[in-house]
Amino acid sequence: MMESKLRRQDDPPKAGPETEVIRVTPGAGVRGQLISDGIWGCWTHWDGRRSRECTGDISVCEGHRANWPQRWKGYVYIYCAIRKDCVFLELTPSAGEELIRQNGSSVGLRGKLLRMDRHGKSMRAKIIVELTQGLNGISNLPLERSPESILRTLWGWANKPCKPKEESVQ
Repeated sequence: MMESKLRRQDDPPKAGPETEVIRVTPGAGVRGQLISDGIWGCWTHWDGRRSRECTGDISVCEGHRANWPQRWKGYVYIYCAIRKDCVFLELTPSAGEELIRQNGSSVGLRGKLLRMDRHGKSMRAKIIVELTQGLNGISNLPLERSPESILRTLWGWANKPCKPKEESVQ
């Protein structure tokens, strides 16, 4: 009998992206240890139904040409204590600013403990950020990852490079 050369896996894989992207929701805070050394951010447009890519180039950016609103989205890779798994945590601009403010002149975020809660019953309620020093060294943490490929899959932007928005472009 000929041996199969197929890649085998008898247990079905989990549906969806390999790594989850989570948000802080009302009544469900996030606790974890930061794996990212810094915030990964990009600009998007909102077309009324979903996030769309912003290239920052008015001549080719569909969102700029359609005059869709812009939104900055920030992400950090964390080990989430509640989920007992590594996830990407989406940050609002104000949560990102507070994370940077609390970190101060420290070298990076990696290894620090993060606690975030949304006070109020709405997704527009303010996010409270608490950053503290980690208990252990960072040598045992998983490698840092970029959320770009997962976001491209979730947002349907596959095979398009993410370009940063330039401040001078309006």
